[in-house]
Formats: sequence, C-alpha cells, structure tokens
Amino acid sequence: MIRISVDRERCQGYGNCVLALAGAFDLDAEGLVVLTRRTVDEGDLGAVRRAAYDCPTEAIAFTTDTAPADTAPTDAAPDATGPDVPDGAPHPSGRGPAT
Repeated sequence: MIRISVDRERCQGYGNCVLALAGAFDLDAEGLVVLTRRTVDEGDLGAVRRAAYDCPTEAIAFTTDTAPADTAPTDAAPDATGPDVPDGAPHPSGRGPAT
C-alpha cells in the first residue's frame, strides 16, 4: 500500500500530478491539488513516483508499506529526502542530481 500526502501551501496548480495519476489527484476550483484517494495499491507506485518527481514545488510526498502483514510497524521517522527520482536525474528543485 502507498500512502500519499500533499502540501496545499506549496502547490501552485501545475497539474502534473493529475496527468501522472488522475485516480488519486485532482485540482479544486482554486486550481490547487486535492487527493481523491489517500492510499493506492503497489501497482500505482510508478505513477505516484512520477507525480512526486514532476511536481516542481515538491508538494507531493508518499510512503510505501513494505512490512509483512504479520510484522508490527516501526516508529522510524519517514525519509525526509524528498521524492524518489531515477538515479542521476536532476532533482525537480534544480539542486543537482538526486541522491
């Protein structure tokens, strides 16, 4: 399961997320992102990554639930490095290659 979150304060309404995964993202009357689904299946991971990578304001974050069903979740802090991007690709913010 993939959990998606958005920061409407950062969103500027480019709509790249809607193009990547219209089943989870939409734009409201103000042109800002809204989630139509907070969780999606693992099969949508590529589209969620694309939405996060293509967001020029980095308003989209996601986490994946990879723990086996019989394992209790940990209290580890989420990864704060930003969206997953392909190796060597420039970061959407222009800060150089993603690490």
